[in-house]
Amino acid sequence: MKIQSFLKIKKSNWVFFFIVFFALNACDDVLEEEPRDQILTEDFFQNEADALLALTAAYARLKSGNGYYGERFLSAVFTASEQGTSSNLFNDFRTGTITSSDQNIDLIWRSIYFGIRDANNVIANMPNTTMNEALKARILGEARFLRALHYFNLVRCFGEVPLRTTPATQEDVNQGLPASSIVDIYSLIISDLLFAAENCWGRLETRNPYTNNLGRATKASAQALLAKVYLRIASCKRTAMTGVEGNAPYLDFPD
Repeated sequence: MKIQSFLKIKKSNWVFFFIVFFALNACDDVLEEEPRDQILTEDFFQNEADALLALTAAYARLKSGNGYYGERFLSAVFTASEQGTSSNLFNDFRTGTITSSDQNIDLIWRSIYFGIRDANNVIANMPNTTMNEALKARILGEARFLRALHYFNLVRCFGEVPLRTTPATQEDVNQGLPASSIVDIYSLIISDLLFAAENCWGRLETRNPYTNNLGRATKASAQALLAKVYLRIASCKRTAMTGVEGNAPYLDFPD
């Protein structure tokens, strides 16, 4: 009796095994689900609603972490100035003894490049988006303004940095990018701001049925930032000519 019970259990185990085996092999296609909780970039930029959402996400990088690059960029810049005050968090900026191990360096660097990434995604995908052409040009202008702002902050903080102008692929991430020259970085900044000054709209400007709401980059903001860029180049080159070693790369700019 015990042997018969054992054989029945053994047989039922094998039957269960074969049922599971054939069920799994027969249902491969059913089990291979596509992600339902996210949209691929190539499937996203379909219309103006998508484009505006992507641009809003690019703007949001200025607010991430409670403000402009996590409240660290402006604090670091201020502390490093003659008006800066000492603090435990930014003391190395005040004393000019910053090293690569300073936690603020990595956070500022990554935050700015996240902003560049989001702006590049908008710039790269807008041409194929079906939408009003005037609004498309405005969105491109705002995205290029944001990219110029990010690179201007980068080049002022770190000097020669990698220049990425297209969305990064996995191969790009694995290989990395070499640092670009000061001249090449500023050339992109100037090109972006000239485009932004041409294509951004005025403050609260309306082109039916669209209105340029407050908070967006405008023609005036692009022109103002461009003027600041020119002043920065001229000032750094002047000081380099007087012997300021840190500004020596600016000597490569034409007069």
